[in-house]
Amino acid sequence: MEEAFGEEQLMAPLTKLFGQKITKFPGMMPTSVDRTNVSLLQFGYCASSKADGDAVLGFIHDNKLVLMRRNKQTKSFLLSTNFKKDFVFDGEYIAHRNRFLIFDTLVFQSEPLYRENYPIRIELANYFINELCPKTELHLYRNTIIADDTVKPLPSNYTHGITWKTETISLQVKPPYAAWDAAQLWYNRNLLPYGCDGIIFTRLWCGYRPFSEDLEAVLKWKEEVTADFLVKTNAKDKIACDQYGNAIYLPQQWAFPADCEQQNALLYSLYNADAVPVSSCVLINEEQKLLATNQICEFAWNKELCIWVWIRSRTDKLTPNNVHTVIACVKSMRDNITIEEIAEAAS
Repeated sequence: MEEAFGEEQLMAPLTKLFGQKITKFPGMMPTSVDRTNVSLLQFGYCASSKADGDAVLGFIHDNKLVLMRRNKQTKSFLLSTNFKKDFVFDGEYIAHRNRFLIFDTLVFQSEPLYRENYPIRIELANYFINELCPKTELHLYRNTIIADDTVKPLPSNYTHGITWKTETISLQVKPPYAAWDAAQLWYNRNLLPYGCDGIIFTRLWCGYRPFSEDLEAVLKWKEEVTADFLVKTNAKDKIACDQYGNAIYLPQQWAFPADCEQQNALLYSLYNADAVPVSSCVLINEEQKLLATNQICEFAWNKELCIWVWIRSRTDKLTPNNVHTVIACVKSMRDNITIEEIAEAAS
């Protein structure tokens, strides 16, 4: 996204909103579902499709929508309506559709909303689209949501899937479903007009929790568990090892490729605010080297080859995952819980 709005202009209302100085993206970071926490889903969660887009906060002020990514880059869009009060939404930006998919509400008509429970926050997002946006610009497209005889969104006073299509961008609220419908959501993900790479579980009776302060607020499941590392090719650093040569942070079989002589890059995670090398990888072609060097990149673990496999550069992020997050990913991969098991546990 292009730089289009002063960072201080966005951070100031967030600092006021949360009652503390905000210097980084406050969006919630979901915790992976595994067999140790799946029982939580019995205690009031809803499910939604995890869009394969950029996590953003959307700020609406006057006739402008400003989207801010995790790396604080912003992009602004002119709107056809001039709003007298401010709105702040959490969501995902689907670039190839030029769509802002609203997932949560932080500020509604200049009033902080993050202490309210999720059903209120998501219903006010529906109210915003259906009642406050120009009726002539509202559309209901086919296959904008998943709904048939077997699975439907949770009840709302408004029609799910209504899209506000402006000349510059479209906005839509992502509907929540019962947690036990998670498997059906996953099976029908191809009905959505955007990529879906997992399922998000949001606690219903819980306020918005910035910076993952509440690890039970939002959970996620992905068929392919991935982790975000800072990649340095041909790095001189060595992975921190104990006296037996085992990686301190990750189990050895998750830290080193099967053929250590072929490794040409180190993967760094955050540990006590420092970037520390916790694993190594093999970048197999020049394109991956070019994209990966000194960038945040997403990797998946290949069980057959015992290597971390490069997936994509994460230009929307400034920092890699915390080492504890990576360990949780490893735990989730070992755990290998299926979406069918999760749906059964939630019912």
